[in-house]
Amino acid sequence: MVISTDYALLPAYPNPFKPVTTISFDLPDNAQVSIAVYDLKGRMVTELVKGQMEAGYHTIVWNAQDISGVPLSNGVFFYRMITPEFNSVKKMVILK
Repeated sequence: MVISTDYALLPAYPNPFKPVTTISFDLPDNAQVSIAVYDLKGRMVTELVKGQMEAGYHTIVWNAQDISGVPLSNGVFFYRMITPEFNSVKKMVILK
């Protein structure tokens, strides 16, 4: 298995999207990871990943729903990846 040598949070694909998008990220080491989605006001709408993950390449498919399973409306959202060694934010757009 090939393991990344750097932390990375990649652009969501597709973006803009409807009804789902894929978020990929790389971990060079095992790490505690949080990936959450925020609205324009900075409120967390859902948490996609929270916990210990193994080193390697990872992907998440997100269906544009909040933490309660309610579909989100059109708009701009941000997703943020946090580990003890890395912090990154990217933008994505929901179009329905």
